[in-house]
Amino acid sequence: MCCTLRALQNWLSHGYYYDDPDADEWAHHLYMFLYVTVPTAFFLLFVFYYPDHQSVHMTTSRSLSVLIARNSTGYFIHSVM
Repeated sequence: MCCTLRALQNWLSHGYYYDDPDADEWAHHLYMFLYVTVPTAFFLLFVFYYPDHQSVHMTTSRSLSVLIARNSTGYFIHSVM
């Protein structure tokens, strides 16, 4: 047991276990990790790695303009026919 007698006299439960301070503290840390840290991490991963659809549109239009410019200069001389 990690708690001293003086700390046990002033111990306030987190509401998980009213008779065991060590189990109550462990349960509190576990629930806070599962219900706060994990959802926050997944939310941040979703926000930061969500694809940028406007950028995809700009990339497509830029590549099309490059293809048109190369075609007009004769870059694609060897066409498959």
